[in-house]
Amino acid sequence: IPQEKIDSFIIHPEYDDREADDAGNPHDLALLKLSSPAPAPYRPADLLPRGVNLGTGTPVIVAGYGDTSSLKSDDDFLLRSVSLLISRFNSGSTLMTLNGKKPSGIGKGDSGGPAFTELDNRLWLIGVCSFSMHSGTTAFYENVTRYRDWLVRSAATLGVRLPLL
Repeated sequence: IPQEKIDSFIIHPEYDDREADDAGNPHDLALLKLSSPAPAPYRPADLLPRGVNLGTGTPVIVAGYGDTSSLKSDDDFLLRSVSLLISRFNSGSTLMTLNGKKPSGIGKGDSGGPAFTELDNRLWLIGVCSFSMHSGTTAFYENVTRYRDWLVRSAATLGVRLPLL
């Protein structure tokens, strides 16, 4: 995956890095504008449609470049993905909880990575990694569907067009 330069960004106005603790930091979200369009075949992900509530046990695909030292791999900068399960999701809540099994899970450096779910043979963005606990087997993701209105306003401020919302 190519690295792209960032032209500008907006951090959620309620994010405060001084609030970080073992329970994470609410509103851990930013919208980035790339300096040029993403190369093919990459494109912005679509957000889960309004009104869809995902139940406990729903499979979720997460991705990131986090620490894999426990895997004894030389591919430290390789994008990896793993399937986790939703243990708590509420479309009105800012955080959702995902659970996995060792050794797979979220590692140091996976923050900011996406979480997708499949619905009608299509992947939908539902979260952005905020933090994890229990050696990465419990991960907390910002519920991006909860931030839909903020994303629309921020995209307009940055002068970018968002995908299907």
